[in-house]
Amino acid sequence: MNIAVFTDTYFPDINGVASSISAMIEGLRQKGHKVFVFCISEPSRKITMVSSNPPVFRVPSIPVFFAKPYRAVLPELLPLIEMCKKYKIDIVHSHTEFSMGLMGGMVANCLGLPQIHTYHTMWEDYTHHISKGHTFPDRQFKSLARKYSKYFCSHADALIVPTAKVYNYLTSKGVDVLTFQIPSGIDLKDFRRDLEDPSETLAIREKFGLSPDDKVLLSIGRIAFEKSLDLIIRAMPGILTKVPNARLVMIGDGPELKNLRDLVNELGLGSSVILPGPVAFADVHKYYHIGDVFISCSTTETQGLTYYEAMAAGLPVIARYDESLESIIVDGRNGRIFHDPAELPELVSEVLSDFSRDQYLQMSANACESVDPFDIGTFADRIEDAYLKTIEHHANVHNLRDHNIFRHIGYKLRSGTNTAVTATDRGIRKIFKPLIKQRRNRSRRRRLLKAMKSK
Repeated sequence: MNIAVFTDTYFPDINGVASSISAMIEGLRQKGHKVFVFCISEPSRKITMVSSNPPVFRVPSIPVFFAKPYRAVLPELLPLIEMCKKYKIDIVHSHTEFSMGLMGGMVANCLGLPQIHTYHTMWEDYTHHISKGHTFPDRQFKSLARKYSKYFCSHADALIVPTAKVYNYLTSKGVDVLTFQIPSGIDLKDFRRDLEDPSETLAIREKFGLSPDDKVLLSIGRIAFEKSLDLIIRAMPGILTKVPNARLVMIGDGPELKNLRDLVNELGLGSSVILPGPVAFADVHKYYHIGDVFISCSTTETQGLTYYEAMAAGLPVIARYDESLESIIVDGRNGRIFHDPAELPELVSEVLSDFSRDQYLQMSANACESVDPFDIGTFADRIEDAYLKTIEHHANVHNLRDHNIFRHIGYKLRSGTNTAVTATDRGIRKIFKPLIKQRRNRSRRRRLLKAMKSK
């Protein structure tokens, strides 16, 4: 099968969507499929192939002035259509509702190809990047995000959602298309602690100034407002009173990095909280091995791919309750769930204290076991099955349309006629309504004058 992937983010970007796409492509290629990636690039005059294994094509783009550092693709529809014809694409898989996702949908429509779409992000939770904290515009943007998500998803032949949380969200907004619930997979062997190089782990700890006795609370991912990372930092003074050798390491980049560094200085936590910024995508798995637990306060995840990666590395997860966690984290078995950040000092103490060492080791083993179903091979099998069913569904729908073509044309003609008549009627009423109203007012005045004269 020849598959075209359209995405706004891909390697070397460090985020959950890029990781999910990378794992999917690797799994599909292992099964013998050919995958062609089309994503945005820095400014250039033409579509450029930047990698051949797999083939990755960067499409010219421009910065989005109101949502930096995001970029929007330039209109390159005809060259993309020609490329998809050249590579005999069987199915288009889009991973964004914007920019390249729109381009992928148009390519699929123009070539009569099935389009399957993965809904990674609930944009309603990210509107603050545009509204900048202003309440009224934020409400409008949230409403627009809901309507647009429904519009885009309803026009795909099929959808992939990572969790029941996302499925329930989309169905509640009125999306009714063929849907597959497929959690993203990861290459487990990259994260397994028993396969780590101890010298590399020691070198990373030394680079961050961590001593052998330090207990590391680890966070890896995009540094953004919606991740609520400030709540973890604000909880650190309480955590340190119970676990004096606790150290918080937050790896990643994003618009909130400077603000979090300022908060660390403001609270005087410079020696206990480390924000080193981004690391190379290919080395991310190595950084999980420096942690003792993985910690998160986010409630905006659609699945939390970093949780899977942490658990594959044997890290129990301490996370704030969210519907997306119900299928992966069992409180007390492979991690701990909290509702209020005020609970963090006590929870961290329970997990990391010397008295609960046996419980910690059991929790770590359970974490490794919990992510076995999310292996990259299983992920690829599910995606392949979704592709085959989408192609079949697409063919059935088009056969039905072809069979009823005259009925369809008749319906469209009747619908167009009704619309034209309705619009004409409304236009006539709009033109003559003031004249009719004026005539009625004159008649009313005449009646009043006649009544007054008769008296």
